[in-house]
Amino acid sequence: MALHDVNSEKKSVKLGGIFRNDCLQRGVRVVSAGAVLCAEISRFNHSCTQNVAHAWEDPYERVYAARGIKAREELCADCCCCITAWRLRANVRGS
Repeated sequence: MALHDVNSEKKSVKLGGIFRNDCLQRGVRVVSAGAVLCAEISRFNHSCTQNVAHAWEDPYERVYAARGIKAREELCADCCCCITAWRLRANVRGS
């Protein structure tokens, strides 16, 4: 399964388009820390009621259970920063 290129309407897939579409912020509280591309984590679906969270612990992006996860339950990460207020997350998802 390939990662999505944000510019996929163009004929060729470019690494820059994939990075812009799938990158993760490296460190939650340090905006200037840059971003990383994590192929497996980027494939998780996103939800405002996520069951996993990810965090940068140098030198890796790690995934943790945010709550109990049942067998065969899909792993979903947050759709925006996990410290963002609930009301803002609700606006992002269109509620």
